Amino acid sequence: IRLISNFLKGSDCLVRAFLIAPISEKNNLLIRKLEKKYIYMRKIFRKKNYGFTLLELVVAISILGIMIGGSIVRYSKVTRTAQREQNRANIVIIREAFFQYFYRNHMDGNPHFPPAPQNENNLMDENWASSAIDSTISGLRPKDLFVTREVPTNNLKNPFSYTNHTVYDSLANELRYYIVIKDLDYDSPTYQESYEYSI
Repeated sequence: IRLISNFLKGSDCLVRAFLIAPISEKNNLLIRKLEKKYIYMRKIFRKKNYGFTLLELVVAISILGIMIGGSIVRYSKVTRTAQREQNRANIVIIREAFFQYFYRNHMDGNPHFPPAPQNENNLMDENWASSAIDSTISGLRPKDLFVTREVPTNNLKNPFSYTNHTVYDSLANELRYYIVIKDLDYDSPTYQESYEYSI
C-alpha cells in the first residue's frame, strides 16, 4: 500500500479504496502490477538524472560545428562580394571626377585628363594625389577633384593603377581620349579587374 501511495502521488481516493477493499488474489495481482510499474518508472527517472550521454554530446557538438562552419563561409562570401562592389563603385567615382575635370578643360579649349602617375605600376598614391595636375594652369591637385579630398582606394586602402592615352579615330576624324583604371592589389577582391573609359 505504501508503494501504491508513493506512485499515485496524491490519488487519495484510490489509495483509500485499496485500504478498504478486502485482501484477495485479484487485489494482490493488481498491487504487484502497480509495484512493478512504479519500480520501472523510478529507474527511468533515475537514468535521466545522469544528463547527456557521450554519444549525444558528440552529435550535438558536430551539428553545432557544421552550422557555425557554414555560417562563417557564408559570411565570408557576403563580405567579399560587398568589398568587390565597393571597389567597383570607387572606380566609378574616380571616372566621374576625371570626366568632369576633362569637360571643364574642354570648355576652356584644353581638353585633357589628369596626368598618369609616373611611379611603379602607375599607382595613384598620396604623393601623386598631392601634386599639382598642371602647375602652369593652377595648383589644383588630383585629390581636390573629390569631395572627401582623397582619391578613392580599394577596400584594403591600397591605390588603384591609372593610365591614359589618346587614339585618333579616322572614321569620325577626331581624337579620342582614354583612361584605364586597374586594381593591382593581389589581396583585393577586384584584383586584375581593369576598366577602360573613353570620351
